[in-house]
Amino acid sequence: MLLIKKVEQAAITNKGSKRAIANYILQGGNDLAIQTVDEVASKVFTSKASVVRFAKSLGFNGWRDFSLALNKEKHYLNSHNNDVNANFPFKKEDSFATVIANLKQLEVQTLEITNYLFKQKSLMQAAKIISEAKLTALFAESPNNYLAELFKRKLLSIGKQSNVFKDDEVGLETGTLSQTDCAIVISYSGTKVSRAVRHVNLLLANKVPVIALTSDTTNFLRSHADISLLMASEENLYTKIAAFQTETSIEYILNVLFALVFQLDFDGNQYYHLDSAHYLELNRQNDSLQP
Repeated sequence: MLLIKKVEQAAITNKGSKRAIANYILQGGNDLAIQTVDEVASKVFTSKASVVRFAKSLGFNGWRDFSLALNKEKHYLNSHNNDVNANFPFKKEDSFATVIANLKQLEVQTLEITNYLFKQKSLMQAAKIISEAKLTALFAESPNNYLAELFKRKLLSIGKQSNVFKDDEVGLETGTLSQTDCAIVISYSGTKVSRAVRHVNLLLANKVPVIALTSDTTNFLRSHADISLLMASEENLYTKIAAFQTETSIEYILNVLFALVFQLDFDGNQYYHLDSAHYLELNRQNDSLQP
């Protein structure tokens, strides 16, 4: 969820000083980052402690961290006010050239949004977990399972055991995982009823590290995962032409994860990848090799 949306929510659901601070922020313009705790407390007629508590309630260490993050978000949103609609990136009357241009622009803005949502610490933690896992299990519903299959293939290319669990046997397969493995759960909605998410409690009971790829909203998966990597969330669940943005965002996150895993043992992974690729090419081209 965007930070400004969290502030709006605080203004609606709270009373007293917390509501007053939230309303002040919503009316404060773009100079909030240069205002001190003392200045804000004075203008809202509350204590400095209340201002700091407000920032901490939204997950920040203090007022300065909060105000800088909010200012960064405002600049980002202002620079993207002409973005293509992720749900309907083209209209019935659009020319072929417009359709092509809009889909290109949607790809670009999706990568920018996803990159904006990245948390470096979370990415590195996830890469380390995957690198050290005995098996990386991927949980995803169609069509996201196709993207999961591509990520699985990349991991296999550097000798990392991976599997995409199928719907018909996912319960049995989940029960075989342990704390030496890891799970990547891909779900835009992140709801408990999702087939990709419904076995998260079993994963947690078996102490399997869970890495979530989900939308920037409050949901079951995000609140229960060890690490959450957020995808672009401008698409509606149902009212859209196709999942253009979601698929681009998921593929980008998985590609970044693979690159970071590869980099953790660059020389070893490169040697394994080149060696296995060389063998596969020989097997394709040399009829004298035995199957």
